[in-house]
Amino acid sequence: MSNNLAQAYLVGNAVDHPQIRIKGLDGGPTLTTFRVAMNHRYQGADGQWQDGDPCYMEVQCWGALGDNVCATVCKGMSVIVVGRIVQSTWEANGEDGKSVTRSVLRVRATHVGPDLGARNVLVNVRKAVEQNAASREAELAAAQNLNDAQNPGSKPELVGVGAGGQEEEVEPAF
Repeated sequence: MSNNLAQAYLVGNAVDHPQIRIKGLDGGPTLTTFRVAMNHRYQGADGQWQDGDPCYMEVQCWGALGDNVCATVCKGMSVIVVGRIVQSTWEANGEDGKSVTRSVLRVRATHVGPDLGARNVLVNVRKAVEQNAASREAELAAAQNLNDAQNPGSKPELVGVGAGGQEEEVEPAF
C-alpha cells in the first residue's frame, strides 16, 4: 500500500450553502457537501490587478465535521479547507448510446474553517470552555483531597505564576 496521498489545501469562497447528501441512519455517518471557488489574481501588462480563471472544487465532509460545516458555513463565506483529493468514477451512457467512463475529483475534508484573513468571525467555544472548566474543577478537587489527606483541617495552597513571572498564591474556586 502506498503512502502517497494527494493532500489539498484550499482557500476560497463557498459557492453554495452546504447540503446534507446522506443522512446517517442507525448511527451511520452523515455526508455534507459544498463547493468552493478559488482563483488567483495577477497584475496585467497595464499594472492593474485582474482575476484569473476560477476553479471550482466539491468538498465532502463526513460525520461531525459535516454537521458543524452545515451549521456554520454559508454561501459567499471565505473558507480554508484541508483534506485529500479523491476521484470518483462511474459509467454513463454517451450521446451515441455507448458506455462512457466519467470521473470527478473532490476533496474529502479533514478540516474546514473560516478564513480569518478575510474577515472577523465569532466562534462558539462553549464546548471547549466547558471541558476546560470541568478539567480545572477536577484538578482543584484532587488538590483538595490530597491536601485533606496530608493536612486535615487546612485549606489547599495553589501556587501559580503571575504576570511578572513571580510565584503567587492562587485562591481556589470552591
